[in-house]
Amino acid sequence: DGEQALGYYLKAAEAKFPPALVKLAILFTPGMPKPEALQSIAPNAETAKSYFEQAAELGDAVAQTQLGYALLKPDTMQGAWAPDPDAAASWAAKAAAQGL
Repeated sequence: DGEQALGYYLKAAEAKFPPALVKLAILFTPGMPKPEALQSIAPNAETAKSYFEQAAELGDAVAQTQLGYALLKPDTMQGAWAPDPDAAASWAAKAAAQGL
């Protein structure tokens, strides 16, 4: 069930488990599709950014890529973030160094 799944993701995120942080970031990203059981999660760009940043700082290449793209093209987050090309390039370079 969706509530139980969300609870597991949140517990894993509290433990700083990068894949859970990325999953939560995606679930909160405006415009991203969600599984039927998790449709009740309201999009929130700031929450998504926070989860992406946490995972990226822990070295998750997917989060680094997503964060870099969103900082380069903030319209992907419905304009909730200011563009930051320098930070975008830095995150993209970190992801590329990991082969992504």
